[in-house]
Amino acid sequence: MACCRSALRGGDVPDGSRSCFIGDVDWVVLLVGVIGWLVVPAGCGGVRVREARLDRTDSGLAPATAGWFVVNVRDAAWETGAFGDACFFENGQAPFEQLGISVRVLWPGRSRWLYHAESAQEDFLVLSGEALLLVEEAERPLRPWDFVHCPPGTAHAFVAVGERPCAIVMVGARPPGPKASSISLPSSRMRSCSSHRSPPRSRTHSSFVELLTAGRSCILDFGLWSREERDALRLRARRLGVRVELHYVNVELAELIRRTAQRCADAPETAPDISAEQLAVWASSFQAPSSAEQRLFDAPLAAPQRTTAVAPG
Repeated sequence: MACCRSALRGGDVPDGSRSCFIGDVDWVVLLVGVIGWLVVPAGCGGVRVREARLDRTDSGLAPATAGWFVVNVRDAAWETGAFGDACFFENGQAPFEQLGISVRVLWPGRSRWLYHAESAQEDFLVLSGEALLLVEEAERPLRPWDFVHCPPGTAHAFVAVGERPCAIVMVGARPPGPKASSISLPSSRMRSCSSHRSPPRSRTHSSFVELLTAGRSCILDFGLWSREERDALRLRARRLGVRVELHYVNVELAELIRRTAQRCADAPETAPDISAEQLAVWASSFQAPSSAEQRLFDAPLAAPQRTTAVAPG
């Protein structure tokens, strides 16, 4: 078993229109309220709220003035970036003052993710697809209609897994006073989920167990960045009554950067786009196995000796 490389190479998802994920949702009603609303019927001394004007942009309809409005997600303006596709419903001309709300679509093997914490409350609802939630150094698999609540300061990230895009409604409070801040955090579970393409970890681990149960040997080099992950797989292999070896190669960061750059130069079409800065962050998150941990594994079997027959002279 090796623990020096990690990759998530989710199956390629063909590009398509937004209907590929919105159409998967038969119905959804989202009621998002802000405490302190004051409803005054027209004609009772209150000020009527005007309807906002929606202008058509290159990517869809967006509010050009403040006020109430109705827009279908398919018709609204969308943005596409490294963290997936997003529909924010607002823009710089007509921002929302008390609440930020968006629909984000995360693509397995393509969308980057950021382990971070916000200073204000956030809530999330999965509409379609599958995702892996990294939260406070724990992991939770997510499926449609799973709801995630994050109080202020909760470290979290969403990683799309499976073979289809994952659509999530994301809501964040905007309390009065200083603007809410976002803090990027290191995580012992960070792995390359943006440029690599491989099966989700759960599927890899199930295949690993199936092979061992069938009496086959296998090499697992997926993840294993943390001591917790390595312990879990080692104990699982022990319960199956098989040998388990750990092969750890300590490579300096400078050498990793050199090899990555060389790989990109040799095969720019297929090599992952990983910067030196990303490698430095991931290297700082890797928990190298100590000597005590390595002794928990079986010693590697000696390679068979080659013999050379010499004909008598």
